[in-house]
Amino acid sequence: MSRINVITSLYPAAKFTLALTVHEANSRMYLFLGERQYSSFYKVVKEEDVQRLKNAVEKCKKLLPDEEISECIRLLDQQGEYGKYIVTLKNCDEEEYVYLEMQRLGGDERELKELKDRLELFETYLTINGKALFIYSPQDDMFHLFWMDYSQVMDVCKMPLKEWRRQVAEKKLVAVKDMGAFENFCDTLAQGSSEQTFTFSGRILSFGDTQDGYKIQMIPREHQGRKIVLGVWALVNEKTGGDADDYLEGTFVDSLTKILNKKSITEYAQRTVKPGSQVAVVIVDVDYFKNFNDTYGHLFGDQVIVAVADAIRNAVGENGMVGRIGGDEFLVILKDYSDEAGLRSYLRSIKFNVSMLFLDRMGEKRLTCSIGASQCGVDSNDYNELFRIADKALYIAKQKGRNRFIIYDVKKHGKFHMADAGFDLTEIRDGFYSESDMSRMNKLLAKMVLNGRDCLPEILELLVHIVMSDRIVIFWGEQRDVIAQYPMDYMWDQDELYTFEAADYLSQFEDDVLVKTNTNSMEYTFPAVFRILKKHGVQSYIQILLRNGAGEPYGMVSLESCSNRNDFSKLAVQLVENMCRILNAVLIREITEK
Repeated sequence: MSRINVITSLYPAAKFTLALTVHEANSRMYLFLGERQYSSFYKVVKEEDVQRLKNAVEKCKKLLPDEEISECIRLLDQQGEYGKYIVTLKNCDEEEYVYLEMQRLGGDERELKELKDRLELFETYLTINGKALFIYSPQDDMFHLFWMDYSQVMDVCKMPLKEWRRQVAEKKLVAVKDMGAFENFCDTLAQGSSEQTFTFSGRILSFGDTQDGYKIQMIPREHQGRKIVLGVWALVNEKTGGDADDYLEGTFVDSLTKILNKKSITEYAQRTVKPGSQVAVVIVDVDYFKNFNDTYGHLFGDQVIVAVADAIRNAVGENGMVGRIGGDEFLVILKDYSDEAGLRSYLRSIKFNVSMLFLDRMGEKRLTCSIGASQCGVDSNDYNELFRIADKALYIAKQKGRNRFIIYDVKKHGKFHMADAGFDLTEIRDGFYSESDMSRMNKLLAKMVLNGRDCLPEILELLVHIVMSDRIVIFWGEQRDVIAQYPMDYMWDQDELYTFEAADYLSQFEDDVLVKTNTNSMEYTFPAVFRILKKHGVQSYIQILLRNGAGEPYGMVSLESCSNRNDFSKLAVQLVENMCRILNAVLIREITEK
């Protein structure tokens, strides 16, 4: 049986043969397929998408246990209509099977329709023009004040009118001279019987930050058999009395993308993240954005950023807020996503919305993004720490090859630890390591110093895991024999190592250390070395020379990344270097003891 339980999936799911015929499925999949369950799944795939799904199945066979591959595929439903689905594939324990799960991309449209209906309600009675809005229900005394922009709703408050009124007075959010006007506004609103306009000054819309002038228009209406009061809460220039039309963009919204700016999304996150709340902190980063800027120009780069912002916003809908926190980096605060499967659904939607952008212009160079996520109540209840954990998850996603999402999992990624809590957030990625991994590594290194290199295979496996690389090999002795390696089935030819010991190549080493983050740069400078690296699929590496007691080169450690280019952090290089220094001392000691 597969390690994946098909029955427990929230979506149509099945274990298929490699020809995509059903081996085992849940009720949702059987309901979707109906009589078609006896033929290949390819029969329900739109002809233009068949090859893309076949390619995904081929790639699936090579995935690691915790990896998945997804494609946006059009499938034929029981009503004879094609709909867009995210089809996610995972490897099964048995080689002849794959796990397939599908999720219809229809939820976003329903959410946008609800928002459109709400906007139409306001447009029926009021002119909104990007101002703040409010709805009051006298029946339950519920007052909801919010900004609405595209598919995002940013709550200013959502609570009983009596409680909001008390908090405003307690926190002194209205100018003292205008408290009478504010009280009059609340009394009139509670009665909900007349159209009126009020003006006063306060710090309500800026959450206590800056004082602004307000002009508030209210209008009572019947809606679905209930009495409600609709309102527009406009900001005005206190000197001229005119509307401050640019206030939203200047204070809350990023001028390019029209989503929340860094200050606003951060303040929203700090208010939203609290013990007991279901909130995920998600960081989205466009992969290789600089390359698109360099290739297509900055104007097109701006178009990409705007399109990505819209794609993320459409995927999130009303279940969260989206903000831009850097050039090509976005912060998403997701709420009420049910469970981790629900969170994965949102992250998949973000990833695929982005991947479908500009296909006609980019072709094979598909736009992709990397995503890191952390969860309130699971990883921490503090926003700042959740941001750092999500940033670590993003870093892991990039190290694993980009174009994927990582939800932080303490069992997989270790207890969160930051080497220096005083790091600036832009430099924080260098400081992430699991406390348990580092403690285990220190114990193993101490064991090697005391008892020799018997524990070296365990050290190498752990080291590859910590720095998120693929393999490591150690050569030592007159004949440069392989004395340890991970994984064990990895082989180098001995004569290949001597190419690395050519004088011109060794001149690149600084203090016996050489780090290459892109081996393609060596094609013309060191063609012989490049051919060997290409043969072994090496994209980036750390190499460290080992010396004998006389100080002469006597071996080498080569830690290599093949699945993707690894931008080794400073701490990763230091960790490898420290291990090699200790190992070198142990190896020299073995020579002298003989």
